[in-house]
Amino acid sequence: MESETNSFRVEFPDFSCSILQKLNQQRQLGQLCDITVVIQGRHYRAHRAVLAASSPYFCDQVLLKNSMRVVLPDVMHHCVFEGLLQSCYTGSLQLPAGEVVGYLTAASFLQMWHVVDKCTELLGGQRSCSGSDRDRLSPGDGNDDDSASEGLEAEPHGEFLPTPETAGETDRPTENGSPATSSEQGAGRTAKGRGRGGVPVRPACLHPAQHHVPPQVDPGEGGAAGAGGLPGLLRGGGP
Repeated sequence: MESETNSFRVEFPDFSCSILQKLNQQRQLGQLCDITVVIQGRHYRAHRAVLAASSPYFCDQVLLKNSMRVVLPDVMHHCVFEGLLQSCYTGSLQLPAGEVVGYLTAASFLQMWHVVDKCTELLGGQRSCSGSDRDRLSPGDGNDDDSASEGLEAEPHGEFLPTPETAGETDRPTENGSPATSSEQGAGRTAKGRGRGGVPVRPACLHPAQHHVPPQVDPGEGGAAGAGGLPGLLRGGGP
């Protein structure tokens, strides 16, 4: 016998896949099938070796009970089991989006843990996507109302607020040098607001006594008058 150093190792990568394909063809034709699975009144013929290798549940039914006929509970839909049976021969599973929970339940009963893990991942991905969508939509629900409420300002009623055009009219003097009265300011604002023909409004007439401005007395002159001028005035003499 030659040593291992002089031997050749040859691999056939597609051999296992071709074996499963041929077994699946035999199952579809009902050839060499040695077990029957009954679910919801439907009968599915299969190979015990394939089912035992794919599902610990079927492995127990075949090895421990030597069952050739297995009845599954009606809680499992027959379409779901048909997809799981197909995956035992092909290694792939077509999962409708609305049936992931059904496949997860059936795979848990049959102890097909590789299918359970995939269904759990799909359900977790769907929940995370729906949660991110809600997060993107929820911040914009009240933005318009908040911005509108912030843009509103309370306007005072019955109170005059000075504007840049009328602010300078408050302390504007009249022609005679005295500050304008409220009536003059109101007349000026009324004429400016109406603007009928551009006719100016005359300021209100003042009493002659209001035009009198007391003379400014120099502190030096006042001191001299107080010192020397006051006795003369008391005696009735001139300054």
